[in-house]
Amino acid sequence: MYQNSKVVHFFAMLVACTIFAMSKPAVAGFGVVEEPQGAGVYGNAQNKTFKSAVEGVESLDDSDRAFLASVEESRSFKRWYTRVMFGQPRVSLKNIENKTNGINPSNPLADGTPVVYSSGVPISEPEKKDDSFTVLLAWGYHWEKWAWELELMLAETLKYQSKPVTPGTPIQVQADISKIALFNNFEYTFDHWFDFQPRDLHFFTLAGVGVALKTADITALTLAGQARQTHSSSLASLCWQLGLGARYQIAPHFLLDFSYRYADLDSVKFGPVDAVKPYDGLAFKAKTLRSVGGFLGITYKL
Repeated sequence: MYQNSKVVHFFAMLVACTIFAMSKPAVAGFGVVEEPQGAGVYGNAQNKTFKSAVEGVESLDDSDRAFLASVEESRSFKRWYTRVMFGQPRVSLKNIENKTNGINPSNPLADGTPVVYSSGVPISEPEKKDDSFTVLLAWGYHWEKWAWELELMLAETLKYQSKPVTPGTPIQVQADISKIALFNNFEYTFDHWFDFQPRDLHFFTLAGVGVALKTADITALTLAGQARQTHSSSLASLCWQLGLGARYQIAPHFLLDFSYRYADLDSVKFGPVDAVKPYDGLAFKAKTLRSVGGFLGITYKL
């Protein structure tokens, strides 16, 4: 249906240009404007040169004005938009360090001084990787080849387990990590690179910075699975992302949107949480939380 609409728009443009060139003195010198490569945007048959030449001519009739209005409806620049995207990127929790600062009186130094029992001791599972269902919601403004937007990232909970927490200890920990991020993105749309590239297909790149909130609900358990204590901790920090993508117009206001994103959500803090004596105050920190993968969605031009 949309291809037929493009054909109708093309012939309507051809008829309108012919009428203007032959019957109106004010536009008799307009002639034929050659559309430069890449000037059309998202399937538009008209360029800004044509639009500027025609606008302001008082002798246009109602049908001509209706045609120009329909052209304006399908233009992508200087328009607000909203977008929703879905994906299941690969989430990586890496470089998990032991930050426990507990005292073990049953294992003193030679002089009888109690020692820190776990701080600095590597934990059994220093990283976690899993696919995480994620939703991206954006609202922004597009002008010419640029766009600015606010984008909200909502991600599925990531589950982590270290059993035992450190080698030789009778304790394990489990954690549910939730994450939400708000990005301030800037986007650049490329010109058409190839002659055979469809006019309604455009490629873009984006970069954004923002704030991410990570919450870790950690539970200390015995190796048999008996829960001892649960603790929730949150950490807000700066985050950033990079992306590449493509958009294809499927209707005057709707575009199919694909994007591949790399998002760095900074660090995650766990604990402290108590287990069984003397294993109290278990605490950890993951230096890196990243999300990498593709998203598919719809952009709606307001």
